[in-house]
Amino acid sequence: MADSHLNSSRETPSAVHRRGTRVPTDFSAKDWIAVEEPSEPGLTAWIADLRDRLTKGRLADAAPVDLGYGTAGWPASLTIQIMLADLDHYSNLAPADRLNPAVGARRLALLDDFRRLRDVLG
Repeated sequence: MADSHLNSSRETPSAVHRRGTRVPTDFSAKDWIAVEEPSEPGLTAWIADLRDRLTKGRLADAAPVDLGYGTAGWPASLTIQIMLADLDHYSNLAPADRLNPAVGARRLALLDDFRRLRDVLG
């Protein structure tokens, strides 16, 4: 996935990083609830449990998790800490900023990453 967003073979990963990853930004009105709250209550509960496990140090020895973005070389606890901080950031945005389609798309992508993480960590 790390290089799947490259536009051409001439473009390097660092060039894409500087430009930013492209994410879809087309949403219908019914999609906005999914941006605000994951459509599956189990994911919300799992994220709360994950936050608790991180706080209590239960993830300190977890193996690195490759979610792309270079996370394969990071301790799992660092990856999780960053992901939770990103989620908190989106939750703390002003309502007008949350309605920005690009912001919504990035938050949905983050929720997809949490689903992948859940598949790996259980």
